[in-house]
Amino acid sequence: QMENHPQIPLLSFRDARILVILQVFGTEKEVIKRLKQMQNRHRKRKYDIDLNYRKQVDNQINLTS
Repeated sequence: QMENHPQIPLLSFRDARILVILQVFGTEKEVIKRLKQMQNRHRKRKYDIDLNYRKQVDNQINLTS
């Protein structure tokens, strides 16, 4: 997880576990499917993180005004 942080900053332990299991027992089609699901989850998670950060900044600006 730490080695891949620059490429996949939102990689969770769960994501890594799923990928390892699929590499051992899964087919290439299943790996591709799970990677797409993981990318969608990461995109949504990043959006939520950014949205909450913007809300915090807006609240701080409103409190200081």
